[in-house]
This record gives sequence, structure tokens and C-alpha cells, in this order.
Amino acid sequence: MKNLFVGVLSVVMSALPAYEQNKTIQVDFGNSQSLPSGWNNGQGMAKAGASISLSTSAGESTNYHLVTRTSFNAVNGNGNNVPVDSLGLPVQATMDSFFGNTVPFGDGIYSQAAMEVQGLNPNVGYSFNFFASRMAGDGANRETQYSVIGATSSTVYLNPTDNTSKTVTSGTVKPNSSGVIRIESKNGPNSNAPYG
Repeated sequence: MKNLFVGVLSVVMSALPAYEQNKTIQVDFGNSQSLPSGWNNGQGMAKAGASISLSTSAGESTNYHLVTRTSFNAVNGNGNNVPVDSLGLPVQATMDSFFGNTVPFGDGIYSQAAMEVQGLNPNVGYSFNFFASRMAGDGANRETQYSVIGATSSTVYLNPTDNTSKTVTSGTVKPNSSGVIRIESKNGPNSNAPYG
């Protein structure tokens, strides 16, 4: 089974009016029932059709929504179980993630998953930061490709195998004319993990 992972998504908004610049939205994907303040809980977001309203890390409401368009398989509960203080990531966010697979596993094949951030300003640029972890100790490369797509796009890669400190950040992406940015995740070109 080859896996793709999404664990933590952090969105930083740029090119906004001064009073809105550098606001951050943090989302945890997994089974965490409680998170520190300032985190959006993406529990239950693995399947298509799920959606949540997003607030900033300061607890401010927004008009943004996160919607799952193409399902992940399930939740990986084998992530890093130590807080990543240097990155500001609590253990509740690093210990689990969503995963997919390119061969039959569980109830099917989930070779690419997709989410949309809706309600964005089409004239503003947004960057996306990703963290994922799968503590396996097997040396396998589970590289995941994250494509951030709007009117502009950016693609980044992260290997979650035994990851305790690495993140990747997209370039600045502008939403499409409807205010939507799509995030697609699938195996990266260097992935060689036959099993999760």
C-alpha cells in the first residue's frame, strides 16, 4: 500500500489590508477530540462532502470553509506523539493524519484526495504549510505531493516517514474567481512505501 498523508494544514494570508495581514488558520486532521485554542478540528473530514467553518489562530471567525471533495481512506494514528514546540504544533495535531492508498486496503483505493478552501478573496494570495508524520522505523519513503490550485498554483512534497520536525510551505496562491483554492494530495514521485 502506498500512502498519502495530510496531518496539519496551516494557511497564512498575505497581500491583505494591514489589519488582516498574516492571519493564520490552523487545521488538525485526525481523531483528536480536543485541541488547544486556535486550532480548527478537522475530525470527520476524511470523507467527501464533509465541511467545517474556519476560524483564525486568534479565535476570530472567518467566512472561510473547508470542504472535502475527494475522500481519504481513514486516519493514521501512528504519527509523532511528541509536541513539536519549535513549530508550535501540539501533540494532538502531530500524532494523527488522514491517509490514502494506491492498492486495495480497507474499503478501497484512495489514490488522490482533494479539499477546497472556499470563501476566499480572489485578489489575495494565500500560502499553505503542511506537516504529516508516520512513525514507522522502516526507512520507507512515503513522499506526499500537495498541489495547491487556484488562479495560480504551487506544488510541494513532504515525506512523513518518522517526521518529527519538517514542514513544507507552498508558494503564494491566489484563489480562482469564485474564491476557491483546491488542495490535492497524492503520492509523490519518490514514494516507495509498499505498506503504511
